[in-house]
Amino acid sequence: MDILETQPTVDVATAAKAIGISRSTAFKLIAANEFPVRVIRAGRRIVVPTAGLRALLGIEEVPA
Repeated sequence: MDILETQPTVDVATAAKAIGISRSTAFKLIAANEFPVRVIRAGRRIVVPTAGLRALLGIEEVPA
């Protein structure tokens, strides 16, 4: 099973907006391995796991 199928992710533009930076800045940080959240590369696609993004923002997961 692919990791993208097992955990919720968002695209880089959405993650950048959530942390208050531009999309281009986000990609520059990713290229420099300085993005504040772990990213997943799947071929040319780059996504950000929502768990790491929530932790960075101090957002607790809401129970279903």
